[in-house]
Amino acid sequence: MKQYLLLFVCLFLTFVSYGQISHGGQPLLSTPQLKASLLKDFDSGFFVEMPSFDVNKLLEEDRMNEQEFRGGFRFANKFITTIERGVDGLNYQMADGTGVWQVGIRSEGAYSINVLFGEFDIPEGGKLFIYNSNRTHVIGSFTHENNRSGNNILPTQPVEGDEIIVEYTEPANVPFSGKLKITEVNHDYRDIFTRFAEPEVDINTYPCAPDALCGGLVNKENLRSTVLLIINGTSGCTGTLVNNTKNDKTPYLITAVHCLNSNPAIARDMDYYLEKSGTVVTFFNYQRSICNSMMRGIESQTVAGSTALAVIEKKDVALLRLNELPPDHYYPYYSGWNIEQDGGAAPYTNFHHPNKTVKKWGMFNGNLSLSASPFPIFDDRSHWTIPAWTQGSTDGGSSGSPLFDASGLLIGGLSGGSSACDGKNPNSSADYFFALYKSWEYGLQDSIRLKSWLDPDYEGVTKLTGFDPFKDHPMERLSNADYNAGTPDGLVITPVDAHGSGHFFGHNSLQETNEFAEAFNLKSESELVGAYLMIPPVSEFSGTASPVKINVYTGRNGPEVLVTGVLFNPTYVMYDASKGGFMNNPVTLNGGYGSENFVVFPGGIKVNGKFYVSYEITYPSAFNFSVYNTTFGSKKENTAWVKTISGKWYPSDKYPGQPVTTSLAIQPVIIGGEYRGEEPLSNPDMVAYDRQNKVLYVNAEPEETGIVTIYSVTGRTIRSFPFSGPQFFTVNSGRRGSVGIVRATSNIRNSAIKIIF
Repeated sequence: MKQYLLLFVCLFLTFVSYGQISHGGQPLLSTPQLKASLLKDFDSGFFVEMPSFDVNKLLEEDRMNEQEFRGGFRFANKFITTIERGVDGLNYQMADGTGVWQVGIRSEGAYSINVLFGEFDIPEGGKLFIYNSNRTHVIGSFTHENNRSGNNILPTQPVEGDEIIVEYTEPANVPFSGKLKITEVNHDYRDIFTRFAEPEVDINTYPCAPDALCGGLVNKENLRSTVLLIINGTSGCTGTLVNNTKNDKTPYLITAVHCLNSNPAIARDMDYYLEKSGTVVTFFNYQRSICNSMMRGIESQTVAGSTALAVIEKKDVALLRLNELPPDHYYPYYSGWNIEQDGGAAPYTNFHHPNKTVKKWGMFNGNLSLSASPFPIFDDRSHWTIPAWTQGSTDGGSSGSPLFDASGLLIGGLSGGSSACDGKNPNSSADYFFALYKSWEYGLQDSIRLKSWLDPDYEGVTKLTGFDPFKDHPMERLSNADYNAGTPDGLVITPVDAHGSGHFFGHNSLQETNEFAEAFNLKSESELVGAYLMIPPVSEFSGTASPVKINVYTGRNGPEVLVTGVLFNPTYVMYDASKGGFMNNPVTLNGGYGSENFVVFPGGIKVNGKFYVSYEITYPSAFNFSVYNTTFGSKKENTAWVKTISGKWYPSDKYPGQPVTTSLAIQPVIIGGEYRGEEPLSNPDMVAYDRQNKVLYVNAEPEETGIVTIYSVTGRTIRSFPFSGPQFFTVNSGRRGSVGIVRATSNIRNSAIKIIF
């Protein structure tokens, strides 16, 4: 049984909701077990058909709506429907007892389709994929880890084409049968996947608005709390992750009500906002790390789903709570707030995502005032007025973005205005931010007051500092080059010499090298979280057709011991600033501009001293994959390495035939560990290992006490034991021939050695 209702929602930012944390794997489309009927022609009743609608009418409405508030780009038409496992599509069982549900959804003429599961509750072992009928775009898997207590909602990103297939597999003997019900289907009628295929540098669009990481900012921590929001699969805004008086990392998020309610003149009940907030996808760190460059930002750091807690329609203030804690490698920060009536001191700072671009910032160095509301639907004198920006401006997609005082405390969020860039300077028009203090105790019930959530113990705090979960162990992004210095280093693609074609640090016609590494040297032990790679355009890239692997090595004299390796096959972002949009292409790196990509390494990798991050390519290949290398603005030492097909590593400045002194644009991310900031104490005589007899000696002083820990090279703890004075221990752990690290820490010194079991 299917029920359809055509709806549409005003879009405050042109963007695609690539937000869910997915868990990899492959659907049945890539395995022999897939039903033959689905490999050839689909059964006539397999696809659920969406009804037609008047596209021209919606485009005319879009033209009118885009003049409202700080936004207004709608790209999708919404159908309310019921498509349910066990009722619709194909339901069958494989030979091993695995249950399979497959259903097609067709919306004629759609450029892409995304869906909302109004009911998503599956057991461990269940896997959900969505892909288009020609199998060129696949998302998933979504597993029991995507279950959400409370609302059981799962929003999904758009899949290219006007036909998609939803596929769910469930092993036999699971504790319960998964429940899946699609309640919304969104039809893209403005061609986001083509519209945004050719990204451009947006400094031409916003010449008065610097990139967020540029321009001499203070209180840069708030960059980490400002996020991009995609709502309902069709609309987008900006929001702020905020702290509460418990400092407990609860992921509260403040944005504008009109981001959730496309027509805020119509009052909605809380069920409406709970439904809408359940569709929110939050993007962290969507920003450019190299100022004024053509690089696209990182888009893979996302959290799906949120819960509306306090919605004050008359003030345009909405408080949400994310349904998941952002992972550590997102490096989140929880901004503090100021609810005093003076609004704090100047200068005031605004971070935002204007009209589909990476994060920007603006600054006002003047006096704030509460003026008559420019929006009749909101209470009078409830908004701070920025009469004219000193630096920057806002635009569509900036709605809900934060306004910080000079102390970096949140005082409001953007509702709207008419600011813009006049050449390289802001124009003289005003913007309006809801005043946070006006909503602090607004509402008859505690459950809908901001105060009840952000000051839950009613301490009466009026100014709360931000909370940094990494204050005692900061996350750092290492680099051997400075691309934002006064005399900056530059990104280049070094070709092979005249005897061949292609990239020196990548695929080329000579096919003499197949791995390229960047060297780093730490003074203290840290945890390696992942690495950023800056990659030039690559046409028709497919990580499965010609795999690229990202590896981590240790070694005193070059990459010697392989620590870990992960396949490089991410989803990439493309955007077109002149047209105002972004797109996601899961398998290519083309479009004329470089991109920034992040690879996550398995947890627990400890690094100290010299280590190397590499990318390993394969031949034959239909494309040229490489990572940018560096032209130094001032003389620097070579840090790049090259490995030949035969397996020999060379520093790239010593490579026979074509020496190149450079650094690769690879930037690992580390979190400081126990020994962070200390010079390592080299004392090999403190511990010694007799491999033949498998005995570990601790040559401690009589009154010396401490702990000895044996690690694998991946950082996994194999064994740990205390010692007091000189002792020896029998070591029976570890596969023979494998490498381990022994670290001894005492009350007077530290020591570490490498052993072979």
